[in-house]
Amino acid sequence: LAYPTILAEALQRTGQIEADLGNLDAGLDLLHEAYRAASSAHDDVGAAAAMRALLYNSVVVGKRLADADLLWKVADAAVARVAHRDDLVADFLVTQGAVLREQGKLAEAAEVLRRAAGLQEKVHGPESMEFARTLADLSMTLGDLSRTEEAHALNERRPRREFGNEQVARRRLRGILRSLLGVVVQRAAERPAPRFEPGRPRQARRI
Repeated sequence: LAYPTILAEALQRTGQIEADLGNLDAGLDLLHEAYRAASSAHDDVGAAAAMRALLYNSVVVGKRLADADLLWKVADAAVARVAHRDDLVADFLVTQGAVLREQGKLAEAAEVLRRAAGLQEKVHGPESMEFARTLADLSMTLGDLSRTEEAHALNERRPRREFGNEQVARRRLRGILRSLLGVVVQRAAERPAPRFEPGRPRQARRI
């Protein structure tokens, strides 16, 4: 794998964990760096993941509604390049639904979240945490729209399994990822740039 791709993923995951743990500004800075690293590596998947996370954390977590339109457009374009990835599309739909809720557009949010739930059930399965969370968000949105029967029906569909203490898991993962990021950066700094002599063809690297 190319170094920028590895760096982009490490930055994106670390940025998301920082935001989850309440360090929003630090998290957003890391997510911006992740998007730039992924874009420089022509890593469409990494760029889409980073932009989706930026949109969610800036607008939904940070309540920075003024950033919504610009981030939405950039994220939408990034996700369009990986439209074959149902998991990434589902994640983006969930984020769109959350943003629409923040903007008070509950009916639009409900339709987007319904699409997201359908994709997540297909990708992750009916007992998955992703599907359960989206059903909960959709049920809450329908309740806010006074569509109580639909909300109750969705609650009956939600998985009943326990998913553990996510906050503790995130703190542990943050330490691991920060260590990994330090190793990646150090190795990149130590690696000499390749030298090629003009006029000589490059030799294929043996695998």
